[in-house]
Amino acid sequence: MPHNESYYYAAYFAAMSIYLLYTISVMRRRLSVAKRRLALRRER
Repeated sequence: MPHNESYYYAAYFAAMSIYLLYTISVMRRRLSVAKRRLALRRER
């Protein structure tokens, strides 16, 4: 039976990287939306 441990580690690392990048992008999006809302409130 072949040793696939390195593939499991690589897949786990890739999945965690994707989730981390997604989380960062969501946080940055929320921050930019909050800044836009604040700027619109100041204009009123």
